[in-house]
Amino acid sequence: MFNSLLDRVPISFSELFIVCCFSTFLYFIISSTYNVYFHPLARFPGPRLWIFTRLCYANSLRRGDLHLKILEFHEKYGEIVRVAPNELSFTSPSAWKDMCTGSTKNKGLPRNTIVFGAQGFKSFLDGSDEQHTMFRRMLAPSFSVSAMNRAEPTIQSYISLLITQLNKEVTEKQPVNICEWYNYFTFDITGELAFSESFGQLERKAYHQWVKLIFSHLKYSALSICLRFWPPLDVLMPKLAPASLHKLKHLFCQLSRQKVAYRINRPDASQLQDWVSPCLTTKDPREKMELEEIMDTFTIFIIAGSETTATLLSGLTNHLCQNKRVLKLLSDEIRGTFKSEDEITQAAAAKLPYLNAVLNEALRMCTPIPCALGRIVPKGGSVISGEHIPTNTYVGIPHFAAYHDATHFASPFRFTPERWLGDAAFEKDLHPVFQPFSMGGRNCIGQALAWVEMRLVIARLIYNFDMKKAEGPDWIEQRTYMLWEKQPFSVHLTPVQRDEAVELPS
Repeated sequence: MFNSLLDRVPISFSELFIVCCFSTFLYFIISSTYNVYFHPLARFPGPRLWIFTRLCYANSLRRGDLHLKILEFHEKYGEIVRVAPNELSFTSPSAWKDMCTGSTKNKGLPRNTIVFGAQGFKSFLDGSDEQHTMFRRMLAPSFSVSAMNRAEPTIQSYISLLITQLNKEVTEKQPVNICEWYNYFTFDITGELAFSESFGQLERKAYHQWVKLIFSHLKYSALSICLRFWPPLDVLMPKLAPASLHKLKHLFCQLSRQKVAYRINRPDASQLQDWVSPCLTTKDPREKMELEEIMDTFTIFIIAGSETTATLLSGLTNHLCQNKRVLKLLSDEIRGTFKSEDEITQAAAAKLPYLNAVLNEALRMCTPIPCALGRIVPKGGSVISGEHIPTNTYVGIPHFAAYHDATHFASPFRFTPERWLGDAAFEKDLHPVFQPFSMGGRNCIGQALAWVEMRLVIARLIYNFDMKKAEGPDWIEQRTYMLWEKQPFSVHLTPVQRDEAVELPS
């Protein structure tokens, strides 16, 4: 029937192709005109081409400069910017509460499934509000203050190993790639706390295969997010991807599954006290997790708890090397407070005002997650920053743009810890916009651990070494694919010479 109808239509393949191209072009013109003039978000300012089509946003994410473009737009258009046909970017302090806490039960707006994966429970992060609350409650004791106190000896032992290995490296008078060493440390300690098993990178002075696969997937993950905005392309991508990529993905999942399975089946599994333990010992049937769920959840935990802290430490080291005044003040505080390295505990380090100010400034200047972890407006719409936002609008707060906006922070590109110490020159800084660990029911569950690691690593590193940047390009010029693509950063470390007490003869 259909073929007989086609036979009556006098149209060639070339003519059909032209019709399809014209129809596509016409659709693009009509949809672009609608997006600019008739869309419910038409009243919000933004770059015209980005309002036309999502392609501009996706291309910027692909190139790795999305954080810079979003900052540029906020500087031009203000605190609310339309960055895509159906997406708004906010940098106002009130947006945090409006998006992340909401008016009831501290829930906030739903997560953007484009960024966080498709619907359906896959991990602790991807679940519904009810699932997320339940599993967060189950895992929260592992990140409490008392848990950090119990974990401190383990954390200190890995920092000691880091210091020992760095001392071996500097005896060769060569600069060290400090980014690698920070990654070795953060992944090793996170593996130990999560699975009671380190990745062994500090000892081997090399990346574990599983960790290398994480870095190799960074750009692929950004591309995958881009394509999720167009579901047909998202479906086609796995079929069009090269065989080598499928092989890497399969290997990554295989290694993740092996690590979780080994932890579950260890002879001493019931005696271990790590992050996986509550998932295995819970008596509540609602909290039971399948192997795949544990694998997905703790894969995300390992990445979130390791890569972000390593990024912060790398960025801070770069700023310290470029700011001799700040480095000297920090060195004087640490070396003047502690008479021996054994005195550097998490409780003692937490009391150092300049160290805490330096870390806050590092979180502002080189925030580990520079772009927005988006939300989506539910049915009925929401009020954000005093504006009613319609249903199904993607919204987010980009950390990098919010923290580098001159209307929020004076001299935003200058590394100045004094802004966190009450300096009058910075009294107009909008500190409420600074939320590096987010807020609300889905804020960073591991922020207490991050603070312990950051304080102890920097305090002990500064106590043991003088540092100076090696010759090379400006390290801060980095691309981002949701996370930073960290290039090698070489520094010269010189062990601090201390006067030994000399016992006089009687």
